[in-house]
Amino acid sequence: MMKFALLVGLGLSLGSLPVWAQGATPLPSPAATASPTETPATPSPLASPTLTPEQVTDAQVEQLVRILLELDPLIREASAQLRETQNEEEYEQIMQRTETKASRIVEQQGLTVLQYRELMTLANENPALNQRVRVRLQEVLQESKPATPTPTP
Repeated sequence: MMKFALLVGLGLSLGSLPVWAQGATPLPSPAATASPTETPATPSPLASPTLTPEQVTDAQVEQLVRILLELDPLIREASAQLRETQNEEEYEQIMQRTETKASRIVEQQGLTVLQYRELMTLANENPALNQRVRVRLQEVLQESKPATPTPTP
């Protein structure tokens, strides 16, 4: 099972999603978001991805964007709860619950957690793919904004 810190780290950097969507900050890096106490026993499977940035389809970009948008409120809520708790058992429960929900979000969009991680890594490392994700994210955010009525003379 995927480490929770990676999911939380990815989601936490979405805390300012509109800024991120505008390209003001880099896409969240899985390597940079791992907990400092986590040391992988084996090399990351992402070290040699099976997918190249050029092979990422528009459908996969769409899946990634939809996942990021769904993870954002989940991670914001969990982060607030984690900051407030002083109880280690409650902290672990929040982490487990969030990890389960986050994995479900990823899978409901048709990806495995490993595929999601691979796409995020590619998007972080490849400027062209990074831009494709940003553009689509901006489009989705614009589509979801309520239309402002045009004043009539």
